[in-house]
Amino acid sequence: MLYPLSYEGPAARPAVRAAEITVSGQVDGPRCAPYGDAVAHPARFRDDDPILARVRKIALAFPGSAERISHGRPNFFTRKTFVHFGATVKGDHDSRQWEHAIQVLPEPQERRALLEDDRFFAPGYTGPSGWVGIDLAPASTDWDEVVELIDMSYRATASQKLIAELDARSQ
Repeated sequence: MLYPLSYEGPAARPAVRAAEITVSGQVDGPRCAPYGDAVAHPARFRDDDPILARVRKIALAFPGSAERISHGRPNFFTRKTFVHFGATVKGDHDSRQWEHAIQVLPEPQERRALLEDDRFFAPGYTGPSGWVGIDLAPASTDWDEVVELIDMSYRATASQKLIAELDARSQ
């Protein structure tokens, strides 16, 4: 039987496939590049983008939040991602259609209502898991609504401790 190594963060990730680790912990077979190097994604954002700057300011204000790049796009997370910046048209990874969108994870009943609004869409790849997207490029974007959407998504993914910390801030 084969067991994967324990995960200690991306810097400590061993450059071997989990299937190549034997019960004794010895590497068995050829070495390969770490996942992040083997499947490189081009950057699909500009760091000086004013819309990203605004989303970043909102998302990083939540307790315990941080940013990482995944699949070429900024993602904001605690233990799980709560906001993806940008969205992909399924099957067309070069599309720039939703380059200024965010993806959030709403409550299931709220998701149905959001998708009835023409401003929202079910993003490729994450849509089937309950995520919705909204394009922030229009000048008419309601940024108070964006804060509410990010807050809802944060509450769906953050630990109870972090949610309590967030609630304590508003008292």
